[in-house]
Amino acid sequence: MAQFARVIRTLAPWVVCAWYAATLLEYYPRYLDLHLRYAPPDLASASEDILGFGFLATWIPFLLLFGLSYWFAHGRVRRVILIAAVLLFAAFSAVDLCLSQHLESQVMAFKWK
Repeated sequence: MAQFARVIRTLAPWVVCAWYAATLLEYYPRYLDLHLRYAPPDLASASEDILGFGFLATWIPFLLLFGLSYWFAHGRVRRVILIAAVLLFAAFSAVDLCLSQHLESQVMAFKWK
């Protein structure tokens, strides 16, 4: 049982990172094509429906989950594994912020055409 708990503690930050990546891969391809240009949905929708509440609405819950999983794993897992998970989460956060800002600028430019 102790071995199972150790595996769970080790994987917790990585599971949050994978969930964050899956959320990004599910959301942005819906509105951006492969060249990162806005591809409007088939049904007309307001810009608020596309942009939602912005970057912070998804980032804050993932940050809280990642912080809890980091705290849960801290001291019981090798430091190198935790540093790698923090760097991966930071990379996903940077990509999310850049894509969110890019999508917002594309939607606003499309709206005023």
